[in-house]
Amino acid sequence: MSLLDQPPAGSPAPDDHASETHPSTPQDPARTTRRRRAWVIFAIAAVAVIAFVVGQGTAATSSPAPTPSSASPAFSTPSSAQMPNLAGMTVDAGTSRLKSLVGSYNVYVADGEASRYKTIVSQSPAPGTTITAATRIDFYVTPAYTPSYSMPSYTSPSYSPPTTSSEPAGFGSGTWEVGNGVGEIPPGTYRAAAGSSRCYYERLSSLSGEFEAIIANDGEYDGGPMTVTISSSDAAFKVSGDCRFVRR
Repeated sequence: MSLLDQPPAGSPAPDDHASETHPSTPQDPARTTRRRRAWVIFAIAAVAVIAFVVGQGTAATSSPAPTPSSASPAFSTPSSAQMPNLAGMTVDAGTSRLKSLVGSYNVYVADGEASRYKTIVSQSPAPGTTITAATRIDFYVTPAYTPSYSMPSYTSPSYSPPTTSSEPAGFGSGTWEVGNGVGEIPPGTYRAAAGSSRCYYERLSSLSGEFEAIIANDGEYDGGPMTVTISSSDAAFKVSGDCRFVRR
């Protein structure tokens, strides 16, 4: 460097390397920061996924598998049982008892038609016998109800026609068919004759003996007056007591 090229007095000496150029490319700080942040987020996500997979595997390994013994046992009816004493029970109660012992039953009811409300008086097989669902069981029950009412005899008594006496004979106790034939009493109005006592009558629509056959009835037990009109549609007229009826 010549004297002409020297800097003025007091100026700093020039740097011989200041004029040298460097071929490196300048870096963007913001871009570098974004790249670092993306890598950090990716690493955190990968760690979280690995931790989740490991945790699920551990939970599956630690949970015990259910054992068959934990299931509730099914109820089963015994295949055989001892025959109980069912005498005095109804058929309905007896069959229910058998069902609770062996599940099903083959019951036959004798000595009367089958009815759930009949009372068992004896049984076969006897109490204490081993039975199964296939065992035949016979119930002997109370017989069917039959009314104790007996049909009376309806032989018509002889009828005494009215006479000219002051008190005609009329008719007394018995069941009299209504009509105009022999031995029948004709329709009309009748009264209890003098001297009658404890007198009772029934007008009947039929001779069935049933309660429903009574059209009308009445009684006089103190000997008081009694009058009744017998219709031509009546089947019979029944009288009881110490009394007689005559035409009015």
